Amino acid sequence: MKIILRSILVLIILPIILLILDKVIPTKENNMQSYYVYENDVNQLVTENGKKLDTTINKITKLTNKIIDNPTPNLNPLIWENEIREDTYSKTKLNGNGPLQYNIFRNKYVLDPFDILILGDGYSMGQFGDLNSFSYPYILEDKLNKYNNGRYRVTVLGSDKSSFLRQSDWITEDRLEKLQPDLIILTYTMGRYFPTFYEKKYCREFNICIEDNQSPLYVDAFNTNFSLSDTKYKILACLQTNPGLITNLFRKVLYPYYTNLAEHLILFYCNDDKVKKASEKIILSERTANFYKDPSKTIYFNDFIEYIQKIKNTVKNYNTKREKLGKNLTDINYINITMFPEHFEEKYIKKYKIEKLSISNSLLRNYSKYGIDEISTDYLVREVLDSKTWQLRFVTGRSNKGICDYDCIISSIQMKKNIKNYLNGTISNPLRIRHGVKISNAIANDIYYHIKEKYIEKDEEVIGGPLIKEFAPYYISYKEINSNNFIIGNINNKDLSIPCARVNHPHFIFSLNHNQFNGSKNLIFSYIQGEIDNVGISIEYIIKNQRKIKETFLLNKNEKFSIKYKDNISSIYVSQLNKNCSENGTSMDDISIMVTKK
Repeated sequence: MKIILRSILVLIILPIILLILDKVIPTKENNMQSYYVYENDVNQLVTENGKKLDTTINKITKLTNKIIDNPTPNLNPLIWENEIREDTYSKTKLNGNGPLQYNIFRNKYVLDPFDILILGDGYSMGQFGDLNSFSYPYILEDKLNKYNNGRYRVTVLGSDKSSFLRQSDWITEDRLEKLQPDLIILTYTMGRYFPTFYEKKYCREFNICIEDNQSPLYVDAFNTNFSLSDTKYKILACLQTNPGLITNLFRKVLYPYYTNLAEHLILFYCNDDKVKKASEKIILSERTANFYKDPSKTIYFNDFIEYIQKIKNTVKNYNTKREKLGKNLTDINYINITMFPEHFEEKYIKKYKIEKLSISNSLLRNYSKYGIDEISTDYLVREVLDSKTWQLRFVTGRSNKGICDYDCIISSIQMKKNIKNYLNGTISNPLRIRHGVKISNAIANDIYYHIKEKYIEKDEEVIGGPLIKEFAPYYISYKEINSNNFIIGNINNKDLSIPCARVNHPHFIFSLNHNQFNGSKNLIFSYIQGEIDNVGISIEYIIKNQRKIKETFLLNKNEKFSIKYKDNISSIYVSQLNKNCSENGTSMDDISIMVTKK
């Protein structure tokens, strides 16, 4: 009896002691410093940078037509790694932290457009690309609005590496009420049944619950050195690779209820030795999508089913409200956007006689079980097979063990192969396996024809909208003068690194909103102000689903040149030719260019 009483006493007193310790010891922070980006912040950033431009324009009469050799991409992996970090930060500044992706230069739409909501991860965000313009959601909206501007609006809810379960956290009735989607497209990407632990179901187990618009609380060092990973990711890796009583104690008791105490104690448990061993083991994540040959047998299969059920139930409740208002019900479809044949649906495995079993089929077939129809991926499958994307596995480099997650080395031979695949549109970045413009265009085609065949088009269009679609990096200054002219430039940013990989000189990039250039015959580029001698302006086109710089013009102060406008101009690079790229980062001097449509 005494033992029972003592046990009860301990159970009563111990939580009190732990709670006191949790409150009185100094605050311990193992998470990365977090920040928020809101739409108003983005608007203010672009407005303030635009004010840097001097719009007092002297008439430029010197017409030039000096064509020079087209620039080539940089071959240095370190410079590309720098650019990945800069691109990621730049996109966050201009598009927010997610899941809702902002776009300050969003097109104008009719009063009640057909709204398409895409739910996904980095593949749907255009991750690792220089501009989102080359991601499939942007391409899709352009295709849908090509002849009748503003009838369709495509919105993305996405975040880097987000699991299926986390994606389902974002679909709330309040959000659906605000976005009013007519069609919701769920994207299946291989391996996303592994959690990132930001999910509401898991986040308290590691003290990493985040809100909308909040930056990540940990980042791994994928493809670089594991020791460079931040503290919280090392803790995650340690607990993942050391299952047992102590790990469960941290995840189920200490972190959820005594968070500060847990952050102190975990550093004693997850010591340097455990962290080192964790880096040598397979840390299950989206990187190891082929680890399980039958994902339905994993502990995360129930998470996948929960993701489908949560979305179905939320949309069902939302549709009840739409029906009462006399609106059409919101449809839910899914699309499989894999780049690897072993993750195709079974029907494509059979159709193309692929000598592989479909690893993802045991998950994919559950969509239809819950009444979610497939968007066929005939275009994507053919493009994957033509591009042989399964041969891309060593894009991120090799180690002594072959394919690697950390401490990868990219040889000069591999880098040249990567650049080739980047230039031919297979991948969006030479150091990462992400959709290039060819793959993105194929996905957009599959969705485009699905929508055109299934839904009635509205007989409306809208006039007007921004002249550009986007620019990079985030600190570039932009200002529209009128419906025919805009100025874009780099002003007072000599302490900031600027892109230097895609074009082997410091440069910025922008893309046009072609809906606003219908009927234009020429584009005129004028060097109106700056301190750079020898500016290169490279015009890139989409040719056979590849991004190709077709012509580069040399421009000096008070000069201008003219080209014929074509609707396949994909982007425009403005480069400082008298500067070379550095592994430590490269800045660009002041320059402002005016673009005029005629």
